[in-house]
Amino acid sequence: MKYIVTMMTLLLFAFSTGYAAPHATPQNPHHKKMKPKKLKKIFLIQKGLPHYSKIIKKHWNDPRLNLTQNQKKELLALRQETMGKLKPLYPKIKKLQKKIIKLGRKGASLEETTKLTDELARLKAEATKIHLTCIAKTRKILTPKQWQTLQLKNKKKKHKKKHKKK
Repeated sequence: MKYIVTMMTLLLFAFSTGYAAPHATPQNPHHKKMKPKKLKKIFLIQKGLPHYSKIIKKHWNDPRLNLTQNQKKELLALRQETMGKLKPLYPKIKKLQKKIIKLGRKGASLEETTKLTDELARLKAEATKIHLTCIAKTRKILTPKQWQTLQLKNKKKKHKKKHKKK
C-alpha cells in the first residue's frame, strides 16, 4: 500500500511540476518526440542515408553547429513536414508486408503477391524520396561549415556504433 501511495505521489508531483522528457525543453522544441523508431523500416535504403534531422535535434544548441534562430525555425518546419508525409505511410507499409507474408505462407498465386509487392515497393520508394528531399533541403538551410560539422557528427556516431558492436 505504501508503494502505491509513494508512486501516486511521485506521479502527481511530476505532472504538477510540468515534468517533460529530459530532452524536450522550451529552448529546444525540435526535441519533441516526433519519430517512432519503427519509421526507419519504411525506407528502401535501410542503412547509409543518415537521418540528419535526428542528428541535428541532438545537437540543437551545440555551439559548434551554431544554428541561427531562423535556421532552427526552418529545420523544425522541415522536420514536421517530412514527418507529416512519412507517418501515414508506415501503417500502409506494415499492413502490406503482413498481407504479403500471410499470402506467401498460404501459397497464394504469384500474380496476387506480385501486385502487392509492387505496391509495397512504390510506398517504400515514396518514403525514400521524402527522406532524400529532407536531406537536400537540410543541406540548403545549413551553411557549408555547418554541413561539414554535421558530417563529422554523423561519422562520430557511426564510429561509436561500430565499436559498440565489437
